[in-house]
Amino acid sequence: MPILTGTEGIIVNSFFKGVEYLLSPISDEEIRREAVRTIYYSNIQEEAKSIVINHPEPNNWRQIKTTLKLRYRPDTEPHQTYRRIASLRANNISELAIDIQNIKYK
Repeated sequence: MPILTGTEGIIVNSFFKGVEYLLSPISDEEIRREAVRTIYYSNIQEEAKSIVINHPEPNNWRQIKTTLKLRYRPDTEPHQTYRRIASLRANNISELAIDIQNIKYK
């Protein structure tokens, strides 16, 4: 599981993807909240921790993510993604799908 310090290393997009990948198979709400609480205390550190330290619910991923997004903008804004998709040129659907996938994960 990646660690978000807010100063170096992992970028916020990678951190969000890692957390959401980890949380996606958890259907039990109580276990999910405990997992988020563990991530909050273990994987958010240093400057990033100071952003969310006074967060009233350390087990609410949606609120933690929103708070972090206010401070650490994700690398690609939606309008940039739309512009990239609009400029794609492909010879067939398979190529187009691969090109879109590459935009999403750059």
